[in-house]
Amino acid sequence: MLQDLEKLRLMDTKLNGEIPKGIGELSKLTNFYVFSDSFGGKLPPKMGSNGLLQRLDISRNSLQGSMPMYICRGNNLVTLNLFNNKLNNTLPTITCQLQLPHQVCIESKNFTGSIPQALTMLPNFLIYI
Repeated sequence: MLQDLEKLRLMDTKLNGEIPKGIGELSKLTNFYVFSDSFGGKLPPKMGSNGLLQRLDISRNSLQGSMPMYICRGNNLVTLNLFNNKLNNTLPTITCQLQLPHQVCIESKNFTGSIPQALTMLPNFLIYI
């Protein structure tokens, strides 16, 4: 039953704790919205591994650590909102396969490396400093 979940929206619920690892293993998940909650810890390591993830908004939480290596697998990601967290990683690794995303919002103080020029040309690319 949960394996068929495509969209998960838990916005402004003030849920806390870690995001369960099983969320990253959902084979049909395309949209994951948990902004303005109180989640902490790391993102599930397999988040995005299904290659179907289109929208990821984890902004305004207390997530930390690195972004999962599968986050942009499948070239389907069009929304990536990461701001107001404690994430760290090199930005090119995260945005490696993004193709014309509609929205990318990051918090630059936690990332290292340069910003890919292709991203700076997108109309909805925002960097929070």
